[in-house]
Amino acid sequence: MNGGNYLKSYRVITNFALQIDLLGAIMEFKAHPLSVDNLFSLRKQYYVSRNQREFSWVEEQLQEFWFDLLSNIKLIDDKFEHQEYFLGTIVLAGNEDGFRLSIVDGQQRLTIITILICAICQRLKELDNESIGKSFYDNYIEGVSIDEGDDNKDSDKYFKLDRQSDSDFFKLAIQFYNKTNENTNNLEDELLKQAFNYFYEKLTSIETIVEKFQIQPEKVDSQAIIKFIRAVAKQLTTKIKIIRVIVDNEDDAYVIFEILNARGMDLDSADLIKNKIFSDMRKSHPVDYAEKGWNKMINDFSDRNKNFKLTNYIRHWWSGHYAVVSEGSLYKSFKQKIIEGEINSESFLTKISNDASVYAKILDPRFDDWREQHAKQIYYSLLSLKIFNVSICRPFLLSLFEAFSCKKIRYNELSSTLKMIEKFHFLFNAIGSQRPSGVENTYSFAARRLLEAKSKHEARGVLLELKEKLINRVPSESTFVQKFKEIKYTKKKTTHRRLIQYIYATIERNIRGNDEVVPLDITLEHITPQATGLHYIGMVGNLLPLGSSGNLQAKTANFTKKVKIYNKSNFIYTKKFCEENKNVDTWDEEKINNKTEEIALLAYNTVWKI
Repeated sequence: MNGGNYLKSYRVITNFALQIDLLGAIMEFKAHPLSVDNLFSLRKQYYVSRNQREFSWVEEQLQEFWFDLLSNIKLIDDKFEHQEYFLGTIVLAGNEDGFRLSIVDGQQRLTIITILICAICQRLKELDNESIGKSFYDNYIEGVSIDEGDDNKDSDKYFKLDRQSDSDFFKLAIQFYNKTNENTNNLEDELLKQAFNYFYEKLTSIETIVEKFQIQPEKVDSQAIIKFIRAVAKQLTTKIKIIRVIVDNEDDAYVIFEILNARGMDLDSADLIKNKIFSDMRKSHPVDYAEKGWNKMINDFSDRNKNFKLTNYIRHWWSGHYAVVSEGSLYKSFKQKIIEGEINSESFLTKISNDASVYAKILDPRFDDWREQHAKQIYYSLLSLKIFNVSICRPFLLSLFEAFSCKKIRYNELSSTLKMIEKFHFLFNAIGSQRPSGVENTYSFAARRLLEAKSKHEARGVLLELKEKLINRVPSESTFVQKFKEIKYTKKKTTHRRLIQYIYATIERNIRGNDEVVPLDITLEHITPQATGLHYIGMVGNLLPLGSSGNLQAKTANFTKKVKIYNKSNFIYTKKFCEENKNVDTWDEEKINNKTEEIALLAYNTVWKI
């Protein structure tokens, strides 16, 4: 954004009012335009307040920031010219004259600025320009407090941006001048690492430097790189403009945060819910229960899937307890329940925090979660839903496990219901690709009724009613067979590989009557070789489940010899195939189509029949 827009934005915020009426209370704040140099060269520490969301910038935002930074640097007569541009507003809470200020809004921007400065310092250090790099570092990253009574050189140092994270990755692997080789501990650490690596690489990008200097690549030497890095550093610290708003007390910070981010900002519902919970649960001594409960959820999901979006969990939990809501309306629904007194922040956080561990096992099932022999079917059903990439049933699954925990349903009802849901989504989603309209509401209604059930008889009625509703949504046999013929697996088309492995594993378990086969253990053999390039070679009817050694032996053999090799397989299904085709000489398109349809009918009418 250019300088004109910057001045316009400053006038807007300063003219908005130095005193605004919020919920009947007068709130005072001060707004000032500053450069990064003005902000970070002061003897102050900015800390990320407890209500703030985690760092969340991805490559798209990094690219946009980098582009804006460079587009305001021009090379004219072998000299860099810099233009001002407006980065945004940051809101701080605390005494303007004090040492520590809480970041109410803008921690993403301050974090990205800090990361880029750290990358600049690291590159200058490596390019034998350490004196400038260290000076840059001391001015903007690490400060020294004034304490005459302490002679320890390290104890009086502090980072100017304090992220207050349970993980030390940001401090040691990014902020610290002598960086250490730290492992990432969660999704936030991964994103911080990606951001640092992005800028670290961009600062010495030959392509970028060639474009800026308008020179040939072979003329890009260390001096040209240093000149470019210093131009970036100057643009970052002196030409980026930020409007700093300081709120006198942190009690008002939560309200300011919500107002600023309720009008088209990029915060999602989980961020706003977190802000409200932390606002209501101010007590942090002797234990900060708000932070403890929220971090438990983050850790539960980070251990399973670092890229999982917390809003998805809260929305599914909400849909299973109240009503189906979109991501956009989740916070509004939550706030309304708070206002009506139906829920409070403390009990809500306790509940979603406790249920997160169950949801994590649904999200990413692991064999160790269900080690007991009788629990294997639960594991396979949950794993199947993951293979299908189905999440619409999760609100009900949460209620189902809670009902089992409360002894409203027996183990065999838990297991059989999960199996029924697995079968439904195989028919409906994985193969049938049907429109899900109405199914989410069906699950949400069943989830709430199951939680409300007063007896085992009532709970059993809910399960039977859900089963009937799902059966009514199963696609017709002809639709299923048609869709089944469309799934294929080749080296060039791998999308359906895990699904086809699942199909053969489930058929094998059905034949054996036990749970011995694990889907991902199956190697799929193309009977008619892929090298033929024929359009039908990826169909299910041209695939057989084999062990890896059998697969290697059978690759180049003709069909008759392949059948003899296949017969050595441990899979009963494969042995039956060999018995049926021991007198067949070739495996052509007609046989492949027929076999595919045969398997489809077996699946629809027997193995996955609800």
